[in-house]
Amino acid sequence: MRAACAGETITRIDVYRYAPSRRSARTRAQTAAAAATDTATDAAAPRGQRLNSDTDVVRAYLRLRVGRPCREQDRADSERLLRAQRFIASAAVTPLADGPGRVRIRVDVVNEFELVIGGGLRGLTLDEVRLGTLDYAGKGRTIIGSLKRGGNYRDGVGLTVAQPGFLGRPATLTLAAAQNPLGGGARATLFQPLLTDGQRVAFIVNVDTDTEYQRILRGALDPVAVRTEHSTYQAGLLRRMGGVRGRRTIGLLGVVASGVLANVDEHLSEITDAGLRPVADTTLRGRYPTYRANHVAGVVALRGLRFRTVSRFDALRAEQDIATGAELTMMAGPSMGTRRDARDDFMAFNLYSGRGSAAIFTSLGVRFDGRRRAAPAAREWLAAVGSLRLARYRVIGDTRTRQITISASGVQGVGLPMQLSMADADGGLIGHANSTLAGGRRLTARFEERTLVSRESFWADIAVGTFLDVGRIWAGDVPYGQTGPVMASTGFSVQAAYPSGGKRLYRVDLGVPLRRGPGDASFVIRFSAIDRTLARTPEPRDVFRSRLEAGPAALLRW
Repeated sequence: MRAACAGETITRIDVYRYAPSRRSARTRAQTAAAAATDTATDAAAPRGQRLNSDTDVVRAYLRLRVGRPCREQDRADSERLLRAQRFIASAAVTPLADGPGRVRIRVDVVNEFELVIGGGLRGLTLDEVRLGTLDYAGKGRTIIGSLKRGGNYRDGVGLTVAQPGFLGRPATLTLAAAQNPLGGGARATLFQPLLTDGQRVAFIVNVDTDTEYQRILRGALDPVAVRTEHSTYQAGLLRRMGGVRGRRTIGLLGVVASGVLANVDEHLSEITDAGLRPVADTTLRGRYPTYRANHVAGVVALRGLRFRTVSRFDALRAEQDIATGAELTMMAGPSMGTRRDARDDFMAFNLYSGRGSAAIFTSLGVRFDGRRRAAPAAREWLAAVGSLRLARYRVIGDTRTRQITISASGVQGVGLPMQLSMADADGGLIGHANSTLAGGRRLTARFEERTLVSRESFWADIAVGTFLDVGRIWAGDVPYGQTGPVMASTGFSVQAAYPSGGKRLYRVDLGVPLRRGPGDASFVIRFSAIDRTLARTPEPRDVFRSRLEAGPAALLRW
């Protein structure tokens, strides 16, 4: 079995898909080649292959084509793009000799455990259920439905459908709609991000509308809610400039048209079991005028990235691809079709940098976007949102992984009543998830160490971990913002992946605050199930929701 491509002509591409298994795609490819059983026919397919699975969604992410030269960069990129799909746990793309100057390509894919099951309790009663699949009908299609009891409100229902490999391209179509007990929304997105340097074009078309009752923390007072309406659209195109030869930085140019409508009801309410109860509080009166804007912005990017396959970073055993090098993106443009005194300029800045090895790795991600009034007399920042995430991984021996993460976030002048708190799963502190303090700036640090306690022969990966969180919140200019003391919590977690080698991480965390503050419980238990291998620098959800318009991040992924 050949280890790499060397410019031979590709004569055939055979794709094999397997049900979730602890045997990785690479192991299966090596075993099949050693036994000389490789074949293109379904009748002789290796044991465990899902014969009813669609291979078109897999072929959409292959950079290799029949009749073209087999280049090693295209082979490695194909493996990486397949591993980046939610429904795939592992992938191997192997060239096999097929005569002088010719090779056939064997693609082995092991599926991720496809069932999505979640829910929530209210007391001892099941209050919410989420159920779905990551691979409906073997097509890699995500379908997730949800139901939520409404009580004295209406019942909630939601549906999300996502199809990767849409129309045979490395693009994803996502449709989502939800009716919540209070509010609801809908979203439609078609995007093809710039996944590799070999791509020439990336694009996105997105429409999103959302109505919700935004929860607002008020310190020692009871939390309240305010009705908000937020609608956006985005249409963008990005193109690579020049060819790609060797290891060098590539340039990208593009244009994005976007628009936003944000409207806030000034009346506050308490959400009670009996219904909405008005609150006599005028804090928001006149603070959030309706914001409507359309922007046309230019995008300039420089990318100098190479990829390394590692394991035991964000998953227990599964392989993931990390980027070394740097990427810088800048986006700027004026608002269009508004009064001269209401015009503003939209600006966004993204930076990624990564450096290290499969044993020690450090990454930095920075995102900022905001608006400035075009009028010379009022050039203050509007809707400025920024985040920074610094992460360092260290793999110690055969079982231990140590991770240190520093997260900084800030919002200013946002046209929605957003707050940063310690409840966010990425930006907050587990032990202080019930804290009633909120502000406009937040800084947290986490030290976590986990140890694998299962063997590779087990059907599931199991690990135990300990963590220490430290953080602080500053008031900023958000409603009811408060500057709090330094907070800290500690605890332990039980983590699992099923089957062994799966990317999705199931966690149960027990966090204990080292010093209890307003609203803090004596301990917090958090359940989660998420695939962290897909995000290069996860951004806190409350920060993401504070952005009035999407920046260039959707066009630049890997």
